[in-house]
Amino acid sequence: MKLITRGRGKLVFLMLSSVAVVALAACTGDSGSQGIQGPAGPAGFAGNPGSAGLAGAPGNPGEPGLSGAPGNAGSPGIPGADGTDGTDGANGVDGKDAGENPSSVVVVDAATGSAGYVEFKAVGTTQANVVGGGFFGNETVTLHAGPTVLGSAKANASGAFEATVDLTDVSFGAGSIHTLNATGDVSSIAVAGFVIIDKVATD
Repeated sequence: MKLITRGRGKLVFLMLSSVAVVALAACTGDSGSQGIQGPAGPAGFAGNPGSAGLAGAPGNPGEPGLSGAPGNAGSPGIPGADGTDGTDGANGVDGKDAGENPSSVVVVDAATGSAGYVEFKAVGTTQANVVGGGFFGNETVTLHAGPTVLGSAKANASGAFEATVDLTDVSFGAGSIHTLNATGDVSSIAVAGFVIIDKVATD
């Protein structure tokens, strides 16, 4: 009996509550305007980093750069070692002793016959005689004074010769002194000196 009474009491309470809610809803007015926005809340925590993206496509190659300036010259290297000495050449043939073949030569004035002195006394007369001996038989002897070749002569069987030379070269001026060399084609050599006294047209 008590359970029934309690159930009825709860039912009556629920009914009264429903009527109160409906009455309250009927008395509610229109919604008011929106209020002023409140201040922003504090920043949230940073999120976890995302996964790495895929690699981008490679870019086009850049233009070639300018050529660099030449560098400074390097230091000279250390000198190399000296080369080995070359082998000695073959020994030359020994020359003949001078005493075995003494040679001599003399210049003779063609006009006066004086040895070692030449004087030209006529226009165009520029000759002198040369006499030599002590050469090998039939040896060819070349006569020259300095760079000027005066001619050649053939020695006889006894090694003597006589030749006439022309002294028209400008180097044979009046008062000049010269050396005459007589060189044989075998090995003989003789030397003599002579002086040009003067060059005159007449005596």
